[in-house]
Amino acid sequence: MMDVDQTRILLVLAVVLGHVAIVVLVAFKFNLLAMLSAGFLLLAAFSTAKEMTGVEDIKWGRVYFSLLILVTAALMRHPFRFGPSSVALMLGLSFYMIAPAWSGEPVQAYYFRAMSVVTLLAGMMLGAGCRSRQELHACMRLLLVPAVVICFVLLQAIAREPSKVFHLGRLEAFGINSNRIGQVAAPFLIICAYVALHDWVKISRIIAYFAGTFLALVNILTGSRGGVGEAAIGCFFLLIPVVRRPLQVGLVLIALFASFYLISNLVEESKATERLARVDFESRREPWGEAQALIQEKPMFGHGWIYQGSRRQSSTAKNMHSIYLQILAESGFVGFACFGAGMLVIMARSINLYVFTVRRGAASRTIYLALGLCGAVCAWGVVDSGTIWGSTPNCFMLGLSVALFDRVVDHIHADSATLSVTVPDASPGQVQLTASPG
Repeated sequence: MMDVDQTRILLVLAVVLGHVAIVVLVAFKFNLLAMLSAGFLLLAAFSTAKEMTGVEDIKWGRVYFSLLILVTAALMRHPFRFGPSSVALMLGLSFYMIAPAWSGEPVQAYYFRAMSVVTLLAGMMLGAGCRSRQELHACMRLLLVPAVVICFVLLQAIAREPSKVFHLGRLEAFGINSNRIGQVAAPFLIICAYVALHDWVKISRIIAYFAGTFLALVNILTGSRGGVGEAAIGCFFLLIPVVRRPLQVGLVLIALFASFYLISNLVEESKATERLARVDFESRREPWGEAQALIQEKPMFGHGWIYQGSRRQSSTAKNMHSIYLQILAESGFVGFACFGAGMLVIMARSINLYVFTVRRGAASRTIYLALGLCGAVCAWGVVDSGTIWGSTPNCFMLGLSVALFDRVVDHIHADSATLSVTVPDASPGQVQLTASPG
């Protein structure tokens, strides 16, 4: 009993000291949002690891970190301006978020909805806090840390118990199913691709290349078609501005071919590649059919919240395996119309920003990262509800991507408003500083 009490006392002291450290780091303008975001994404990645010790603590830690991001953002003096894209997303999801009012379990439903809102806002805060391309690159380097940790943990699991990890022919580890591992690996692969292709710190690019290659291998070994598709869409947008740099494109292609070679020659009796080669939605027939039946029951305003059984002493949300069917079933055509209008605003703005970036010949690659993340998680949303459901990495990335859309012009202006030094011929001893306006 004494040991338990001492452990709790130490835990409380650690929390208090941690919060004091946050206040100090904020005062010194340290990039704390990116550090907390990295911690959140790492915990979110292992929050469904049923066989991992302390998984319940990981779940609550994930929620706590997302709340801590919002509190830290409130303490910071940076101008967190939410532009049209961020506002459009939140307004588009507003009806869906209030829909639990007419569900059978409104209290528990609002708890799940609140987690989604907090996660989206946390991603938006990180994106809105990146006021320049330099700050964005610094954030992306910090987000490499959880990617590397995930690679190390999965590699250790594969090396220690390969028969257990591949006992069903697809990569599973720590009780996390294959599709969920693919869902986690895909956004981190996009982050690695951005750093590898567009960062200017050599060591970060090298780490990103190796981590990204391993995550591509992991994604394929899971046999998750949604995860592979998500990663492919995200990386496609990131490759657009580097098609004229054959060395980098070649390295990416070599990494992909190496991944396929390892799978085809070193992994025996793998069902992953067979599943990837099959284009069907047989595994989604049941949840999609159920969703369609629920939509027909209450087409206008939906059921508010669809839940099942009792888990951890309370009802738990039911995954319709599609954010679009989920929104239709829970908030009806009214909620889907609001969401669709918000997404159309984001789509129109992203096209305008892309045209603006290309015409300006800007060095900033922010628009490609925003397009890659947003397009990838929305595509994943066709086969899973994790994009707007709970505290998942994809939910965080959706918030980050729309906030980056609102920062594209700021990044371009920050790059163009650099100081240039000119030395007049008539007065060799004079130096004139001029700023080119954005």
